[in-house]
Amino acid sequence: MDDDEAFCTFDWGQKILPQEHREAQSAYFGKKGMSVLVGSFVWKDSAQRLASTATTTTSLSSRTYSTESYIVAITNAAQTELDTLSAGEIITKQFKIDYPHIKKLHKRTDNAGNFSSHATPEAEKLICERLGIKLLTRDYSEVQKGKDICDRICGISKARLRSWEATGNDLLNAIDIKEGMEYAGGIKNTKIAVAEIVSDQEALEIIVKYSNLFDFHQLVISSQIGSIEKTCVSQALQKVNKMNDEFNSTSMINNEKRTSAAKLVNQ
Repeated sequence: MDDDEAFCTFDWGQKILPQEHREAQSAYFGKKGMSVLVGSFVWKDSAQRLASTATTTTSLSSRTYSTESYIVAITNAAQTELDTLSAGEIITKQFKIDYPHIKKLHKRTDNAGNFSSHATPEAEKLICERLGIKLLTRDYSEVQKGKDICDRICGISKARLRSWEATGNDLLNAIDIKEGMEYAGGIKNTKIAVAEIVSDQEALEIIVKYSNLFDFHQLVISSQIGSIEKTCVSQALQKVNKMNDEFNSTSMINNEKRTSAAKLVNQ
């Protein structure tokens, strides 16, 4: 990566159940969880440091990397594609404000449905362009691979949240999540925000089959998705060919029966 590029990983964390301090066990059941979207960024440090060796000479050390993570807590979210794009825009916008020298971005998520639809990378590219960032790569990983950084940040934050609850606080909404994760100084290089879904706003559903919004040579889509599409298409074609063969064989049998019946009538 160049000095103006960053690599980011996005993932939804495990839902957090609301909990009162020392609540009864009967109150545990039937709860609706609260959502947290985690975005973690890694980029090269712009300055090289002098490294002291065992000898009396000094040399430039290899480049080190910096990291910053962001968590958006939402009280009620269905984790749809629209929720993912909206919360992701909040994270990307804050990262751009904090580190304006980053101009290019490589993004990776897992291949869950709210991340891997055809319209999602196109909308993400438009969002990045609006924020002054060029989305170079949009890659996918398996559901349980490649997102360790998000799970680690979320796990540490939840541990801090449990400590906050143990001091006598109730965890009931996203504001409580933010307060709990920032308890006792918060987590290093991690920022927490609160957002809510406005249900009375009209949602624009984008259905894209083959889009000309951008050139696929400029945005590298994971080859895994292409292989999945190719596999699905080949399987569909095989089914269609099989159905055509069955239809043709059935038609031939019916034609033979009609011919035999016609001969009997003529006789």
